[in-house]
Amino acid sequence: MAQLFRRLFLVVAIAALVILPMQAVAQGITPRTAQGDIIIVPGTTPLAAPVEEAIRAAFRRAGTRMKLNTYYAATSQQVNNGWYFVSMAGFDQLNAGKSWSLEDGQAWFGLVLVTRSPNGTLSGAVEGTPEYAALLKRVPQSVLSPSARLNLDPAFRQNAAPQVLRFPWQSGASMMYGIKAVHEGGFAILGTYKAVDLLSDGDVTTGHAPNRLLAATSGSIDYVCDDGTSVAIRIDDLLYVHLMRNPNLTVGHTFAKGEEIGQLRTGSFNSVCGYADQAPNWFHVHWAFPAGDTFQAGGWTLNLSDQLWHRGAETRGIYGWLLAEDEPWHSEYFSDRNLTTPCADAYDYTVYVFKQFGTNAQPPADGCPSQSYSVRMTRKATFAGGDYTFHVERRGAVRLSLDGQPIINAWRSGAGGIDATRTLSGVHEVKIEFLKTINPPAVNVWWYGAGALPAAPPPDPALWRAEYFGNRDLQGRPAVVLNEDGPINHDWGSNGPGYDLPSEDFSARYTRMVGFACGRYRFNVHADDGVRVMVGKQTIVDSWKEQVGDFQPEVNLTGDSLPVKVEYFQRGWGAALRVDWELISTSGCAGSNPDLRPYVPYGQAAPVVPYTFAGMSVTSTLYISQPTYFNWYFINNSVTTTVRSFAVELYIDGARVARNIFTNIGPGQVGAVNYWSTTIMTPGEHTLKLVVDPDNNVTETDKSNNTWQGTFTWQPARQQSSFDWFGALRTLVLSGW
Repeated sequence: MAQLFRRLFLVVAIAALVILPMQAVAQGITPRTAQGDIIIVPGTTPLAAPVEEAIRAAFRRAGTRMKLNTYYAATSQQVNNGWYFVSMAGFDQLNAGKSWSLEDGQAWFGLVLVTRSPNGTLSGAVEGTPEYAALLKRVPQSVLSPSARLNLDPAFRQNAAPQVLRFPWQSGASMMYGIKAVHEGGFAILGTYKAVDLLSDGDVTTGHAPNRLLAATSGSIDYVCDDGTSVAIRIDDLLYVHLMRNPNLTVGHTFAKGEEIGQLRTGSFNSVCGYADQAPNWFHVHWAFPAGDTFQAGGWTLNLSDQLWHRGAETRGIYGWLLAEDEPWHSEYFSDRNLTTPCADAYDYTVYVFKQFGTNAQPPADGCPSQSYSVRMTRKATFAGGDYTFHVERRGAVRLSLDGQPIINAWRSGAGGIDATRTLSGVHEVKIEFLKTINPPAVNVWWYGAGALPAAPPPDPALWRAEYFGNRDLQGRPAVVLNEDGPINHDWGSNGPGYDLPSEDFSARYTRMVGFACGRYRFNVHADDGVRVMVGKQTIVDSWKEQVGDFQPEVNLTGDSLPVKVEYFQRGWGAALRVDWELISTSGCAGSNPDLRPYVPYGQAAPVVPYTFAGMSVTSTLYISQPTYFNWYFINNSVTTTVRSFAVELYIDGARVARNIFTNIGPGQVGAVNYWSTTIMTPGEHTLKLVVDPDNNVTETDKSNNTWQGTFTWQPARQQSSFDWFGALRTLVLSGW
């Protein structure tokens, strides 16, 4: 009867919704007009005049490379040892009183970094510009941790490997999908955000989520809107809105996946950083994300076209409750070989198991022996639906069970990998039992399938074959295999390679065939920690130890296609690996013909680089109906200078759009065309092709490598919006934006 009463009460509460006008919070301060068309309006925090002028100057400098708004407001300000972290919102239009909210014609939000320049004056840079990236590198470790410094860089966030998102509330509890379903996020930066509202009354006796918002993924806060009533933050391109203020909601604060962010504000409130109209004991998170066709979290897929959550044959619509089912691994340690005498237990919020238990003298946990111990690891995992291949990599004895049924039984001493495949959907209990029999003991368990790790793609001889291991010794089968373009250039910080591999104690191997012209080469290698580099049969770097090291070996190559292998391991703290090379001399080489080919410059992913903002030559979100800028590159990868002139052509969807003439390109010299622009009018994928010497004017050693082709995606045109707060009516159903 009590449960029936609760359900009836919820139905009545949902039916008794009101339509309320919403108004922005007037700030009551006359705005100062900037030079030109930049107007700084009063925000949620006052800015000192020198700081405001530095911000205004930063926006003026950024205006040639990014969309320039008319109005800006500071939504949060932090000052630490002479560094100012100012969160800003930009608006296309405001009402006559210059009052604002994050929904009010907003077209941009992000961070402005300000500090003193060498001449003693304050200067700043806007997130997303090269000046910002350079300034961010200068922030001392006492102000920002190395991982936070990386997480605050949009280029790092864009290039980081994807992470599996959990629902941002306690496992074993549910939140309700709000009536607004998928709606505009109220925020936009390098693309339009969408959002969902997820609600709860905190009634844990019925399985509803308590008021504890958790991080859906690891990352650092890189934007804050704090109006004194509620707080909105961004972590790793995810927005969490309607938080109550707490000391951790600051730019640079880093959260692990599953760590508590804070509590949400209950009841109804109306403020510039978010509003809600909900029952007094209810709370909700406005959860926003960059728009796409789908959004995945908690083992479910939100389809933006039908606005339903899908998992296999299951669906959830508005008013449906979504259960956070992924639990931590519960690791039980036993001081015997039979899993009977407990000595310790622990919990670990990872998707997969990558356990290296240490040397012969090290116990697996405090209070346990270093010999003759056993371990049981159990968790419930969500499977999207389909065939899943489970892989066990072991040094010892191991058993793997699903819902109590063994699928891998190797309860004997041994080493190596074992596979088992099952068709699964929904929630299942995964149990691993391990017995130490050999040194060093280890057990790794992961699975491939929908919503899990990707299967290895076919090898591509033009790309690096990248293999990532969940141990630091390159042991066993790699958990993730990818094809990676461009030079090896990874700066993982403390985040690891993604795909829910460990952020510490991982290793990687990169292999590729490379055509080298005759000459002497200098290799540039940076590693944190261990690294080995082999070219052909020569080992040119061998520093397999904990370190932060830079190496520049030189090697003579006779001109051939050679295998290049780079091996790396990470032990703790930061993680980075960069490898490239340059031709520095052709002394002693016999004459040969030129070799023209498209070229991938350091730091880029392809020979053709489309980008949104002139002067900022890093590929970002591309939009139709506005200029797209292009750079393209080629190289003479030989020891002979080209004498005859030749053309370089760019094609879009098979149509030639540009033709440039070059001559006298020397050995190892790179040619380029920069800042060429055109406007793409149709959203979706478009094919780019770069052809070097299409007329065959130059006699070359190899004509088969003169063409590159790839695809890029253009998004629909960005929408310009304005909003008149006065007289606006909104239907609010237990949730706001």
